[in-house]
Order: sequence, then structure tokens, then C-alpha cells
Amino acid sequence: MAQSLKKSIISQEKDQKFDAIFSNLPACDNIVSKMDLDRKIFYIIHTVYSIEFANLKQMSIRRSIMRKIFYKRLYKHKDLIAISKGIYNDFDKFGINYKSKQLIYNPFDIDNIKSKSNITVDDIPNEDYIVMVAAFRKEKRHDIALQAYAKLTNPPKLLLLCNKNKKLEDIINSLSLTNKVKIIGFKNKPYPYIKNAKLSILTSEYEGLPTVIIESLILATSVVSTNCPTGPREILVDELSSYLAKVNDIDDISHKISLALDNYPKISDKYIAKFKSDNIIKQYKELL
Repeated sequence: MAQSLKKSIISQEKDQKFDAIFSNLPACDNIVSKMDLDRKIFYIIHTVYSIEFANLKQMSIRRSIMRKIFYKRLYKHKDLIAISKGIYNDFDKFGINYKSKQLIYNPFDIDNIKSKSNITVDDIPNEDYIVMVAAFRKEKRHDIALQAYAKLTNPPKLLLLCNKNKKLEDIINSLSLTNKVKIIGFKNKPYPYIKNAKLSILTSEYEGLPTVIIESLILATSVVSTNCPTGPREILVDELSSYLAKVNDIDDISHKISLALDNYPKISDKYIAKFKSDNIIKQYKELL
């Protein structure tokens, strides 16, 4: 992989001269950092390394220390771009001796997302429903979401956009929710499911910049999310901040879902303006 990436970059450099290189994800960052490139290189960071370090430490102290040393060496005296304020602030907390740091959100093509939300799909219920778009991973806490949902009185159906998993199905069965919850699988373009939902929920323990919250607001769908590090509190601001729930607090999440189903502020353009691709492109141009 490393040799293939190097060859690709060198080949592209022969055809045209770039003003800068933007590298994403540590594996790629590690390769690019070791190349002799006469270009400005920016490293785009999507992860809160302090949280990753803490989680690794619970499993293996040695592994967590080695990973921390790797990141500190990799990003020492480098130009970093954070995709959220939480990640931006974490650089200092984690102890990275960077050269410079910038906060630039991920760009969203608003018109494209809205257009693709109008695609007809066969498995959307012809009734109110709640949607949760999240891969079945530990930090997404589907178990907490389902327990919070189980406490609701006569709620709409819940659609889970993730791959089927026996552990997830066992949780649904244990809560007697087989008639209320449907796992419909992973979707590359979940926009029609989000657009037609009465509510979109996210119960993560941590995030970088949760795409699904922004996509939900773009499609004028109400959102309830845990107030986890990092991202949700940067998206659900002003009136929408009332629908941020405490992390892993089943009662509070259930309460916020109930409030959102009953009444939700109008989702105006002001909530998504800072994520519009035109605004992000302007920031990158100014950076160069």
C-alpha cells in the first residue's frame, strides 16, 4: 500500500504541479510525511486522539503509549487541520507539538444531498418513524439508544441503518421490540431515509464531526444527539442545543426524544451555513 501510494503521488506530480497536498488518516499521513515532497503538506485530523488513547489504555497500556508516541512524532512541527473545534482543542491537550493548526469543517454539497434525498426507495415505512444512521460499533451505543426508545410511550417505529448483527438482534429481542424496531442494513446514501423520518437520533459516546447530524439538518429532519465529545454541540446550537442529551443517560435520551417528537424548532439555514461547500472551499483558498 505504501509503495503504491508513493508511486501514485510521484506520478501525479510529474503531470501537474500542486500548490499543496492534503493528507487524510494516520496511515496516509505516515507515508506522506516520509516522502521528499517540495510542497506544503496539511494533515487533516478526524479523530480526538485523547479519547483514542484513553480507550486503548483500558485494553493495553503498552499499546496506548506506543500509539501516543507515534502520533506525537508523526505530527511534530506539522501543519494540522481539525474538522471540529473539539479536535482542534485536543491537539494541545494531547500534547502535539504542531507547527500550525486550523479549524476547517468538512464540506457538504447541500444541493446534491437534497437532490439524492428525493430518490424513491421501497423500504421506507408509510408512517412516522425514527431513524438511527450509525455503524454497529461500541462507541455508537445502539444498546443505549434501544433502551431509551423502549421507555417511550407508543413511539413511532425505529429504523436502524446498519448491518444486521446477532448481538444487536439479541438486544432488540430482550427489550421486546421486534415489532417496533427494524434493521434495514447499511446504506451508502441514507438521504431518503433521513428526509422522511420524523426524527434522527445519535447516541454516541464520542465523535469527530458526526456527518449524519449535519445531513439531517440539511434535510430539515429533527435531531436528538448525545452531547458527546466532539461535534454535536458545534452543530446543534442555540435552540437546538436543548435536544442534546447526556452521554449514556438512558432517561435523559428518552426524555429528549419525547420532547423532539412532540415539538421541535424550525430548522433554518443558519444551522448549516458554516458547513456549505462554498464556505469551506473559500477557507481552503484563504489557507493557500
